[in-house]
Amino acid sequence: MSYAIKKDGTGWRAVNEPSDVLSDENYSESMPGPIPPSPEQIRAQYEAAAQRALDDVAVAWGYDDLRSAVSYIGSKVAKWDAEGKALRDYRDDFWQAANAIKVSVQNGAAMPDTAAGFVAMLPAPPNKPAA
Repeated sequence: MSYAIKKDGTGWRAVNEPSDVLSDENYSESMPGPIPPSPEQIRAQYEAAAQRALDDVAVAWGYDDLRSAVSYIGSKVAKWDAEGKALRDYRDDFWQAANAIKVSVQNGAAMPDTAAGFVAMLPAPPNKPAA
C-alpha cells in the first residue's frame, strides 16, 4: 500500500499508485507517522484548557461554569453579586495574561510545552469573597 500525504501536514490517505495523488499531496510508499497538530490546533487546545481552568474555579465556588457565575453580577443577593464580580475580574486578568503570552510567543519567546504548562503561567484564582 502507498500513501498520499498532505503537503500542509494535516493528514494522509491510502492510495494505489502515484497517479492517485492530488496536487496538494506528496506520494509515499511508507506509512506516515503521527501527524503533529497544526498551530491552529495547538492554539485551540491551549485556549480550551484555559477556559476549563476558569470554569473549574466557578464550579468550585458552586456555579455551573464561569458564564453562570458572571450572570449573578447585579444580583440582589450581595454574596452572589460579589462572587460574580470577583470571577469576572479574574476572567479579565486571566485572558489579558493569556493574550500577553500569545504575543510574546509570536515575537519569538518560547512557547509553553503543554496546555497545562500554559495554564500554570496564568494568574491564580482569587479567594472566594466572604459570605
